[in-house]
Amino acid sequence: MGRSLTRGGAWSASLGLVALVGALVRMGTLIEPSPEGSFPWPWLLAGAFVIGVAVATISRLTRLNVFVASAATLIVVLVVLGRVIAPDTMLGGLVPTLTTFDAIAADLRIGLEFLQYSNAPMYPHPEFLHLLLPVFVALGLAWAWLASGGNGAAAAVVPAGLYLGVAIADQDASSIWWLLTAVVWVGGVLIVSGLE
Repeated sequence: MGRSLTRGGAWSASLGLVALVGALVRMGTLIEPSPEGSFPWPWLLAGAFVIGVAVATISRLTRLNVFVASAATLIVVLVVLGRVIAPDTMLGGLVPTLTTFDAIAADLRIGLEFLQYSNAPMYPHPEFLHLLLPVFVALGLAWAWLASGGNGAAAAVVPAGLYLGVAIADQDASSIWWLLTAVVWVGGVLIVSGLE
């Protein structure tokens, strides 16, 4: 399955998961509950991350290279998005058609417009969440691929990048708590990376 992680590498990869949870918590300041009720969007995004981890794990176990694993991830993402966005356009409920691709493209285009023109905090519009699904699947794939390859510190950087992006988007947060969390996290990664 690749190089095994050292104790420091395992801790680094684990700190990456802490950064992912921190990013999801911080996203809570950017995304308001919907007027219809609270939609469990953090669980949806965490599930997308797990899908990426599963694809990477299966790819590593079957000794696929990163390009084949990436292609498999793209297929999984298209099937999942097709099932969520336009299930009635899929052959047998599993194979995307051209109509499915058109529906996915239109939906992601709307999600991109929400991202581009909305101000935080915004409602968790389905199109916006559909736009985030492939991002979290890719994060899960990258994290698991790097961790299973023995690169724990690199695996920790992947979710940290997401946290940094969310922190930049959340410019109104003036709490010292977020700064202290980031400093402790970075210090932890540097310390345990030295153990690799």
